[in-house]
Amino acid sequence: MRRLEVFRGSKPKVEDMTHVATGTLVTVLSSEGGKKWEGNPEEVVKVTLDKQSINYAFRSRLEPLGTQALLSDEAAGAILFAKAPKARRGWCARFTRRLVPSNSSRMLVYSASVDPDCAGYVAWVARSGKKARVLAATRRGAIQTLTVHEFASAPPVLEITDSLQGDARLNGVRKTFIRLDNPLFQELLAVDIRRDELEATTKRSSLAEVEVTPSDQGLDIAVRRTRLQVDMNTGAESNIERDTQHYQYLGGKLLERKPTREE
Repeated sequence: MRRLEVFRGSKPKVEDMTHVATGTLVTVLSSEGGKKWEGNPEEVVKVTLDKQSINYAFRSRLEPLGTQALLSDEAAGAILFAKAPKARRGWCARFTRRLVPSNSSRMLVYSASVDPDCAGYVAWVARSGKKARVLAATRRGAIQTLTVHEFASAPPVLEITDSLQGDARLNGVRKTFIRLDNPLFQELLAVDIRRDELEATTKRSSLAEVEVTPSDQGLDIAVRRTRLQVDMNTGAESNIERDTQHYQYLGGKLLERKPTREE
């Protein structure tokens, strides 16, 4: 399966394009007719990613799936939000999205909502219809991006970007790598892409660039961090620190490695 482009409008424009994680399950509602895209004819179809979203995609980019082993969106929502506030479960369930890894009989179910009652739910589910069961579940901040990396000889890894959960004096974005394995999610690495902590007269900030290079066997991950302190009155920066770390996920384990000369 390949990454899917969806558009906000029925007349596809680059500025209206959003990339959706590989394996995302969508429902086709109707055909919107033929359009030209990059010089080629394409049939545009109206699709939903969840019950709250209406988007458009090219029919040629979609891959039909059988339904006998799939978990319905209603069942997925009920499973995902079983521990959400009871009065809000029906609303939260409208933001349920499903992702089917290409080489797995399981399904990743997650929330696309930013509502505080609904955001951040993620579940790894055995997708066997009425017998579906949760293998592992976690609660994160509001999810921004989500990718499943699959390998020939190691458990898949979930790469997830979500908002930091803090108070009014702490905000930011975190990227986390989680091994998808029975019976629990195993967190391999968490990196604060942006972290701002407000103090009386200063702000402590941490910024990071994360470069992920996947292969059939695993992942190479480079993390380049910058830490600094900012005076809230003058904007002056001080105590600037920079470092780079390299990691490799291979055979189900994540190890820090020494960089090569080229790196």
